[in-house]
Parts: sequence; C-alpha cells; structure tokens
Amino acid sequence: MKNVLMATKVNDSAFEGFSKELTGVDVKVDRLRSGLKELDGLKDGELEQRLVNYNVLVVRSDKVDKRIMDASRSLELVIRAGAAVSDIDVNYATQMGVIVSNTPGRNSNAVSELVFSFMLDAYRHAREAHLRMVKGEFPKADFVGRELRGKRIGILGYGNIGQLVAEKSAAFGMKIVAYDPLVGNELFGRYGTVRATTIDECFNADIVTLHMPLTEGTKGAIGLDQLKNMNTNGLLINTARAGLIDEDTLIGFMWERTDVRYAADVHYGGDKEGLKKVLERFPSRVLATPHIGGNTYEANSNAFIAAAMQLRSFVEKGIAQNAVNYNPLSEAGRPYADAARLIASFASHLFTGNVSGANITYRGYVPDMDAVTGYALAAILGGGDVNPVNARSRFDSRKLNLTVTCESPDDTRRDIEVTINDGDENVSVSGALFDNMIRITGINGYQTDYGPVGSHLVVHHRNEVGAIGKIGTAIGDVGINIAYVKNVSRGGNALTLVTTDRTVEGGVIDKITGELDPHYIRQFRVD
Repeated sequence: MKNVLMATKVNDSAFEGFSKELTGVDVKVDRLRSGLKELDGLKDGELEQRLVNYNVLVVRSDKVDKRIMDASRSLELVIRAGAAVSDIDVNYATQMGVIVSNTPGRNSNAVSELVFSFMLDAYRHAREAHLRMVKGEFPKADFVGRELRGKRIGILGYGNIGQLVAEKSAAFGMKIVAYDPLVGNELFGRYGTVRATTIDECFNADIVTLHMPLTEGTKGAIGLDQLKNMNTNGLLINTARAGLIDEDTLIGFMWERTDVRYAADVHYGGDKEGLKKVLERFPSRVLATPHIGGNTYEANSNAFIAAAMQLRSFVEKGIAQNAVNYNPLSEAGRPYADAARLIASFASHLFTGNVSGANITYRGYVPDMDAVTGYALAAILGGGDVNPVNARSRFDSRKLNLTVTCESPDDTRRDIEVTINDGDENVSVSGALFDNMIRITGINGYQTDYGPVGSHLVVHHRNEVGAIGKIGTAIGDVGINIAYVKNVSRGGNALTLVTTDRTVEGGVIDKITGELDPHYIRQFRVD
C-alpha cells in the first residue's frame, strides 16, 4: 500500500473527485487542508515525524524543497496537479531518486478564457466603466470601445493553450497567425490559422498573446525589435512566463508606445512585488492578475482527477506518467527493464572490484531505452538509495564511465549485454528475452542458457572429470536442494552454474574451494 498526502489546499469537490478516481487502488490518502504551509514553523525532527511515511505527495502550487524532501524519507513520487513545476526542486528530487510528474493541459481552457477576459476588458472597458458608475457617474461618452471581430491576433506558442485561444479567436471572427517550431503543420490549418515562420511575424498584429515555455532559448526572446512592430492601440498579453520579456525592455517599450496596453497573469521576481515597477508607472494601461489563469473550479477538478489517474498507474503498473525528471517506462518497456535489471544484478554479484565504469549494449529494438538503462545502472550501483530515477546522475556524480550502444535496432533480436569494469577486472553478462522470459545467454565469453532469478552458486574452475559431482555433493551434504545445474566449458576451463532452493552456506564454499581450487566462486541471490 502507498501512503499518499494531499499536501495542498483543495476544495472538497475536487478532493472527492480525486478520491473517487482512486476507488479500488491500494492507497491510503491523508489531507493537509491548508497545504504544506500548515507545516511551517516545525523543527526538522517534527517535520520528519509528519512526513516520513508518505510515498507520494500531491501538490498544486505548494513549495516542495530540499527540506520537505529530506523529511519525506519514504518519498517516491511528487505529483504536481498542474503544468509548471517551478515550485518543486526537481534537481534535488532527481538526486534523491524521487520522480516528479505533472498534469499538463488540464487548465488549458481556463487560461485561454482568461486571455479573452483580458481582451474584452481592454477593448470594452467594462471594469473601468463599472468603477465610474459606482461613483455615481454615467460616463458613456468616455468609453468608446473596439470590437474583436476582424482584429489580427498573434499567438506565440501553439500547444494546448495556444490552440484553444485560436479556436475562440475564430469564433470571434479574428484573423489568426501563430508561431511554434515544435508543432506539426497539420495543426495550423484548423481555425484558419496562418503559420508564422518567425516570432517577428506574430507582432504585426493588434493583439499578441504569449504561450511559450521559459527555456534558455526563449528567455528574453521578446525584445524591442519585436514589440515595436505591434499595431497602433495594440494589446500584449502574457499568461505564460514573465521572463519571456525582460522587465526593463517592457518598461522602455511602454514609455515609447503610449498607445499600447499590457495584461499579465505572470510576475517578475516574487509574486507580491513582481509587477510593481510596471504597475506604478502605467496603472491605467496595465491589467494584472495574481496567477489566476488555471484557478477555476473546473481546472482544479480536472487537474486532481488527472493526478489520481497518474497515481493509479504508478501503484498498479509501476508507470509514472508525465514524469519531468525521468523517462517514463511504458508497458512495452517493462519486460526490457526487468531483463536489464536482472542481467545487471547478476553481473554485479560476479564483480568484486570497485566500479569505474560500465558498458551496456542493446541488440535489437528496445522501447524506452533511457528508462531501461536506468534500471541496469541502479542494479550495478547496488541498491540503497539508488534507483532508476537517480542512477544516471549518481554515475555522473561519481565520475564513472558509461557507454550505451544499440546494435542492429530491429525487432528480430532482444538481447542486452552488461559489462562492469574497474580497469583491471571486467565482468560481462548477456541475456535475452524469449517470449518475455529472461535467460542469461553469456558470462565472460561462456555461452549458456540459464535463469537469472533465485539463489545461485557460480564456480569458474579447471575443466576436469568429476568437478560437477564434487560441487553437487558439497551442496547436497548440507541438505540444500539443487533446482538446476548448467555446465559449459571453453578450452581447459569450465563454468558451473547452480540454482539452489536457498543460499549456500560458507562451509560448502570452503569445501568446493579445497577440492577444486577454482579460479573464483560466487554465491548470491537475484530477485
């Protein structure tokens, strides 16, 4: 059973939807009604006492930082009920082996509707007119508006939100141009959208709305060269990320273009201070809202239902959907991940040196190769706090050499070879999937056919008459049953693999060593 903490403030209706979606799932859900801020002020020990047993945290906009994760020692998954994960220390989560996932697209309609709220407010002045009427005025002549019909809108970013804005724009009879280099041409024909080949083309418009992610490539991507091309009485809308436009650039542009208005649901720096400089200078030309784009009853409900669906998949199938710090494993990739883990585990038990590097070779098509590799690396590094999520970063932090190759990427072969080395010693184990059954097919050049699961005794010895009998007698004399024996020879040496019903005791190893003087003998268990 997974212990789950709803670590965010959520209305009862959304929580009921979340809980209903988890009907029949082996989870226990607790709830912090005020979110993680309810734990503010607790000392480290007290915080750990509250969080130590939870495997999953579900949050909306709560801050999940190093301190929270250190206290949550059983944590496996953080689900962000929403798209942005900026409030979660994703890098530290990866180091800790904690998966972070999100639920993108669930608040897209809410954000697109806020965009139109901004447009209609800017064009029809309903908010300002209302405030004047509250004062007892009837200023009809002061509020001559403009219609959206026939206006040209530039949409920067044509993902879920951008396409919903386009859909609504078409309903208003607007002319639509959009820019997004990562979206296929087939999506641009809908709603009469014209595809722009550059950002600049979108600014030859009456309204420009931003829906791009903030990356190193897009940070500050909107400059004066683009902004100055906006039509007279233009409206710039930003519900994406403040950093797409440098703050000083925005202020300079609005000083220069006194006809332009700005509407934003995103802020520079801290939330409370974020638009202070812009608002103080242009109070009548700036409309700001406090991150309410996705804050509707419907969006909240949809986000938490999506979070519950992800949780169900994680508990029942071991699949973390929409992981942002880990390449998720699909059902098709699961058999390969199991094979990689078992083959690498077998190799790590044969290896006695200090790991300096590893080579992983795939022969044939392997789905979810990065995720599958994570399972192999976790097995090589030997458990503890290492898992498939953080195994690659642990390899990197320890300066271990890693080579991953794929040979003959077709569907006719399903082989994986894992080699572990320390400069002096190399251990290589290969295996294959046969109708999703995993077999060890090679060990350090010896061809074999052997099951990796169970208790094993592996003896590398001279190829001499009676060797198998001596090994079997030593095991049988202490009452241990032998389930399977495989012996393969090469030149003057042989490799004997024995599967037993329980772990072989030290006395057995001493006896075999005394009688055969083997090159090496290993006993271990692989599960």
